[in-house]
Amino acid sequence: MSDYLALYRQYLQSINPVVDGEFLIAENLSTNWDEPETALDFHNCAVMALIEAENSPMRSMYVEMAFQSLQRVLEMAVYPLATAHLALVYYLVGDRDLAAQNAFNALVQVLSSVNANYPLGLIYYFPAHNRQELLRDLLETANYNEQTLILSTEILYRSSLAFYNQNGVRFLELANHVNPNSCHLNRQLGIAKLINQQLEGRQFKNEVHQCLMIIHRIPQKGFDSQDIFEDDD
Repeated sequence: MSDYLALYRQYLQSINPVVDGEFLIAENLSTNWDEPETALDFHNCAVMALIEAENSPMRSMYVEMAFQSLQRVLEMAVYPLATAHLALVYYLVGDRDLAAQNAFNALVQVLSSVNANYPLGLIYYFPAHNRQELLRDLLETANYNEQTLILSTEILYRSSLAFYNQNGVRFLELANHVNPNSCHLNRQLGIAKLINQQLEGRQFKNEVHQCLMIIHRIPQKGFDSQDIFEDDD
């Protein structure tokens, strides 16, 4: 095993010690790290550059290396996971419009080529409050399409795309389909539907109340959502 994959294993274990990413490491043993040639080689080099960037004083250099490698991938082939990671790079440098655009492109690429046999590449996810859980979800499935969808929808949500129009509702419905247990996505979808008059006010109130109970551990017994919201029916 190369030093790069050993570092990747350490990266996974540092986030979630019980996560099992061995199948992903095994799928990428043939990566050419020193002289990348294939789209998968360049993609994996980009992921490792992002990992190196986390704790390096030369963070911007490593992020730029990742960006260049991912651009090289997209010049060579359609590889949705690379498009999703490019969206993540744009998010890291603060360009949320391009982050959202590329995350959506990754979703479209996956959904329009469900029978394509894409190789399983390494996966990176930036530090966030739900990083441990998200990486667990990403690695619990050996399905390439699901991995790309999960990563893309998370970036779409975090990119603060203007969800409060018809296109935004569709984005959120797709994200919610992929990750139906996300309180954040459910709340965002409820607000978007309410603004677009696709959801009755009382139904939305009840959905938000359920989210609040999860976030704040509000006891359900004897608690009425109307204590939070005025009735506007």
